Amino acid sequence: MRPHSKTSWTSRGWGGFWWTRWIPVDKLTSVSCREGFVPELATVYRIRTHCPLRLAYVGESGNLAVRVMGNWYLAGDTDSSSASGDAALQHVHRWLERTGDDSCEISWVLQCPRWSNGLRDKQERRACERYFTWLYRLETGRSAFANHGRATRGGNRRIDYDEEQGDEHWRWRPDPIRPSRRPLLDEGLPPYAAGWMNGSWTPLMSHREIKRGGWYQEVPQFRLERLNPGIYKVLDPALNQVLQVGYRSKMRKGILRVLREVPGQPVAAWWALPEGTFEYQCRELADDIVGACYARYGRALRHGFPDS
Repeated sequence: MRPHSKTSWTSRGWGGFWWTRWIPVDKLTSVSCREGFVPELATVYRIRTHCPLRLAYVGESGNLAVRVMGNWYLAGDTDSSSASGDAALQHVHRWLERTGDDSCEISWVLQCPRWSNGLRDKQERRACERYFTWLYRLETGRSAFANHGRATRGGNRRIDYDEEQGDEHWRWRPDPIRPSRRPLLDEGLPPYAAGWMNGSWTPLMSHREIKRGGWYQEVPQFRLERLNPGIYKVLDPALNQVLQVGYRSKMRKGILRVLREVPGQPVAAWWALPEGTFEYQCRELADDIVGACYARYGRALRHGFPDS
């Protein structure tokens, strides 16, 4: 495990990385981008609000200048029917409107520690993003509200008609923020252990063993859980190395598809969650595991993310 717990999420040394100072987003103008104030840098960034002080969002970008100057201001264009499709940034804008916060601040990674593989590759940036959301959950007990899909789509646009002006205006409904699950703890168990990351994992099985289904006779409690939502892990049995972590709404069919897509002879196990578990809760737990793996190994998983 990399040393990371001694730094607060507000500090410049958070997670062993070196961050820029906090900068008000509203001060990042197109002029400052042309002057190189916001670099065209592949990096991970964080956004915080002040009412109350909390982490709003952790994201990654292959070009920070385009991300900040393009998507951020488009997401805040609430009077336009062509607002940015970036849901996370839209949630941050609407949070500012609802709380009356004048501004929010942004900070981004300037330098990576020696144990990191850097942030040039998108898979590395995505894994690092989940590393920081996991650290924030460990420190505060809650998630950044625009990550993991926690802010619902209750903030869909609606049309208000202005009788005096005689025209229509686009407005946003406030977004309900769903409660966070408890963060998962990495207690140092190997990834093939049944209690890895405080989970309750099935035995590791190959594609053939899962499809055949004979193992259900030996582990009958999983028979009813195989159609529940859950988290899965895919391992290389020769190296006992984690290849991929994700979630599925119905585990048995989902895990078969995953094993067909991962090359080699992988094995997999899943952790069935209670029926009715929301997708954002599955995402929180899966992202916790990806972040913990990045903290332990200093790199992204070999086969990255299931949607990549």
